[in-house]
Amino acid sequence: ELEVREDALKTELAEYQKEYNEATQLSEQLNQIMVIARQKLADTKATAEQETGSITPELEEYFSTLSANYDELEAQVQAARERADRILCPNPNILDDYNRRCAEISQLEKTLHGDREELATGQAKIDSEKEAWLPRLRELVSNVNSGFGQAFASIGCAGEVRLVEAGEEYDRYSIEIRVKFRDEEELQVLCATRQSGGERSVSTILYLLALTSLTNGLGFRVCDEINQGMDPNNERKVFGLLVQSMTRPGTPQSFLLTPKLLPDLEYTDEVTVLNIFNGPYVKQVADGWSQEAFWRRRAMTGAAGAADPIAVL
Repeated sequence: ELEVREDALKTELAEYQKEYNEATQLSEQLNQIMVIARQKLADTKATAEQETGSITPELEEYFSTLSANYDELEAQVQAARERADRILCPNPNILDDYNRRCAEISQLEKTLHGDREELATGQAKIDSEKEAWLPRLRELVSNVNSGFGQAFASIGCAGEVRLVEAGEEYDRYSIEIRVKFRDEEELQVLCATRQSGGERSVSTILYLLALTSLTNGLGFRVCDEINQGMDPNNERKVFGLLVQSMTRPGTPQSFLLTPKLLPDLEYTDEVTVLNIFNGPYVKQVADGWSQEAFWRRRAMTGAAGAADPIAVL
């Protein structure tokens, strides 16, 4: 009898162990389902907040009144849709106009997106090209400024050349020349109202001289009456700078046209002075002109070589 009772207890214990194992397995499955459900709930909440914005206290209060049962919520959504479908529009053209405007808005949004991409591409191209030419331009202006400042310092004055930049408004880029002719003054922008005519002439010719280092590839240079309006002191200094600059090796031939020159200017062997005669006696000179005699004199003086670097007419 005891053995029978023991066997019955063992059988009952085995059944309890089986039920326990099944309950444990079911609990683990439920835990996994709960984890998945919580993740889906978090994802759904994030999606809802992304599309509708964050949940305000009013919305949170409203949601608390809704059922937590999925089937009941679906029934409420369907009922809301049916109520919306039963809303009658007194003017059917309004609905058509609304749909048309929605379509137009959608098309404009696509166009705007394309325009923004095109703008970004164009801006990138502009920035790339700007990086190619702007540093070079700054370097050129810096070189001109160096020569301009040295030329002004040689006549006891001061001057500078600077590049005025204006961001992406390229039509507003400019070269600004600032000069000072008296010690008590500050550098002033060169213009028609601040400096005299002679001071502007000096500034102009010294600026042109500063540009010569950038234009050595030219065939020749011509300066027409650049000494007009200058006081004798500055005219003498500027003429010396002209001769010095235009007779350097490797510079192109230069012509200075002027109706007058100061006496006792310093000339070099590279300078040729040509006087142009005009008046009632020109015919007599022309009648006595002999081209053959000219070339004979030319050959005798050994002047049949290269052109002089500078000619003063």
